Amino acid sequence: RIEEADDLQEKDITKPNRRRQPMSDYKQRMIREHRELQERISKLAHMLEGYAEGTLGFTPACSFQLLESQLYAMGTYANILQERARIEQVDLNAPLEGGESGEVPQD
Repeated sequence: RIEEADDLQEKDITKPNRRRQPMSDYKQRMIREHRELQERISKLAHMLEGYAEGTLGFTPACSFQLLESQLYAMGTYANILQERARIEQVDLNAPLEGGESGEVPQD
């Protein structure tokens, strides 16, 4: 109602609430899951490079092709998580509660 709008003071309209709302549990889980997945993707990709170059300090029991398929599937899953985050407006680089960094390790 217009009469009620007249009662609002300028400070009620122009100053946003500066208190940060706690991030929901599902958003924190999604961020954490994406970060852990990115780290695993990076480690598997690094191992596959060593496998292809013959520089691993061990011989994997699985074939290169199987591990490569796993890497592909993990990448597909990471892309799905990123799309969900975009749709649900979840910032995958946001700091998690408890002080965990928002950065994903890059190789």
